[in-house]
Amino acid sequence: MKTLAALLALVAPTVFAQIGPDPRPLTPIEIDIPPIHLPIWLRTTVPVVGGTMELTASGVSPGARVTFLWGSRVGSIARVLGSAVAGAEGTAVLPIAIPDTTPAGRPIAFRAVEGTRLSNVVAHETRSRGNVLVLLADDLGVDRIARYGVGAPGTLPSTPRIDGLADEGVLFRYAYSSPNCSPTRASIMTGRQPHDHTIGTALSFNGRFFLPWEETTIPEMLGERTAGAYDHSAVGKWHLENERSDPYVNPNLQGWNWYAGAIHGLSDEASVDGQAQTYFDWERCENGVVRRTTTYVTTSNADDAIARMAAMPEPWVLYVAFDAPHAPYHFPPDGLWSGVESGGTATSRKYNAMIEAMDTEIGRILDAMDADLESRTTVVFLADNGTPVQPIEDEFLAARSKATVYEGGIHVPFIVRSPLAGSPGATCDALVHAADLFATIAEIAGAPFSAPERADRGLDSISFAGSLLDPTAPGARTRVVSELFRNPGPAPHSEYLRAVRDGEWKLLQQMGLPDQFYDMRGVWLEGEDLLADGVLTAEEQAAYDRLLAFVPWTME
Repeated sequence: MKTLAALLALVAPTVFAQIGPDPRPLTPIEIDIPPIHLPIWLRTTVPVVGGTMELTASGVSPGARVTFLWGSRVGSIARVLGSAVAGAEGTAVLPIAIPDTTPAGRPIAFRAVEGTRLSNVVAHETRSRGNVLVLLADDLGVDRIARYGVGAPGTLPSTPRIDGLADEGVLFRYAYSSPNCSPTRASIMTGRQPHDHTIGTALSFNGRFFLPWEETTIPEMLGERTAGAYDHSAVGKWHLENERSDPYVNPNLQGWNWYAGAIHGLSDEASVDGQAQTYFDWERCENGVVRRTTTYVTTSNADDAIARMAAMPEPWVLYVAFDAPHAPYHFPPDGLWSGVESGGTATSRKYNAMIEAMDTEIGRILDAMDADLESRTTVVFLADNGTPVQPIEDEFLAARSKATVYEGGIHVPFIVRSPLAGSPGATCDALVHAADLFATIAEIAGAPFSAPERADRGLDSISFAGSLLDPTAPGARTRVVSELFRNPGPAPHSEYLRAVRDGEWKLLQQMGLPDQFYDMRGVWLEGEDLLADGVLTAEEQAAYDRLLAFVPWTME
């Protein structure tokens, strides 16, 4: 008989490790393992918190007992899971439960030992996958969310429910989008950047372009990779269509099982009856059927979200794209906001009140989930671009707001409450991009993209699940890119600007103008352009060259 400690001596370097949040040594367990045969490890990840998996050892002698081992990584045995006897077909199967204390996405390893020979091990997820609720604000930068600590005192709205998500989840300090709405929405839907999906600026309903049919959207990806296991619905502003793309069923044609909202936002040009649209009087489209309603838009979005959560079988993905706090600016109905006007201008005060109304309705959506559903649902709150110029009172920030690739235009709130969160209430400094939702949803669905797959599909979407598990660990991204080009579609473009940044430096480029380069350490807005005097230190030059290499495609 060999002890577990003796086996570990054959697989160096190793440590005793307990799967879960509280590592501690384990007492060695005696198991029958020959001293000269080292089984091969199977690498995988925990599928869901509290889930179950099946371990199957094939090619086993009928009647032989197979012992299954579990390690936190290859070569690091945490414990013996159990054993199973192989049937006449030479297969031994051991169902195991994933403890509720084991974070989903945690790397683990399995191996099986049978007599004097090796066995192949296959892990299968057997539990339903997790739900995902995406809450997208329209025109909201980090300067208007107090938790980010960059807004001017006296100009910030009260957002207790968004703050609550941060208390219970992870706040990403460095999250980015495109400079305006349609490009970000297309990147969320496809996991690709504007130069790939060709939506480079806000789409006009009467324009030539819409999200190309050949792009694979989130629901289409889920159908492809989970064999249709997921139900899905989209609510709110769509803004990825034009009048030539079957606009009122465009979300359905792009893969969503159910859709309701203002298809092009509150745009008069998309109005079927030709009448103006406001937050209080607008055209609601449900799966192609358009009816005018006087239900306040933000309330309608929440009503639809709550109804869909109740109607859809699990697992599901629900995409809720609020029209708020996009113009037209106004004071919402009483009861939806605090009634305390914050901000120095009338526009700023109305804008803040609209944010508060959205926060109230987000709370109503969250309250519609019981504890059991909440334990299976990842909630992501983010925005499609930064704060627009109209409500901004600071002149410096106003010049660096929505529709620019300065921080004020692309640095957005990004807060995630999830069963995956290993440290609720944490702040994470990892870089993330709105496009990363695509790959993260795939991973939550149990169908993660490998690096070769991402490259083959032209994805710039990297799962941030690892940052939820350990917010202090280095993030999966080394850089983010943000682009805007004024005429959508393939190159050439009449105007093109982009930014690329890593954790410390930022490069801005605009067609026909000199580059700009900034040291972003310890600041949230750009300061002195380091290229202004034409002299860079060795450290600055190396960083500048590195960022240039990240964007090899030409601006045209």
